[in-house]
Amino acid sequence: MSGTREGGDAALRNYYITKLALIGTEVTEAIEELRNGHTATERYYSGTDSRLGGAVSSDVKSLVEKSCGTAKPEGVPSELADIVIRAFDFADEAGFSLAEVILEKLAFNATRGHMHGGKAV
Repeated sequence: MSGTREGGDAALRNYYITKLALIGTEVTEAIEELRNGHTATERYYSGTDSRLGGAVSSDVKSLVEKSCGTAKPEGVPSELADIVIRAFDFADEAGFSLAEVILEKLAFNATRGHMHGGKAV
């Protein structure tokens, strides 16, 4: 998508804005998981009673799917995965390597103090 889309620069900019907003919705969904009482590590599958903490093996996932059909993974870890997936999709469409940018930022951030900029979090 790094080229032009029908409608020119304004349409492309609006397309990218929409894609970035979708990343924001995944953040909101992760926050809602916590507000709804789930832990940061809890993973569960919609439409099932399967609530799992920590790592979930492929055997467990297979069991859930066999008993309930294809169940949607839910929880903060799942929402974070969606954020990363959407971010890499965005970068690919825009025409840059997100992995390269992440490495660059990690190297730069290593030169900064823990609470750079006086941020509380």
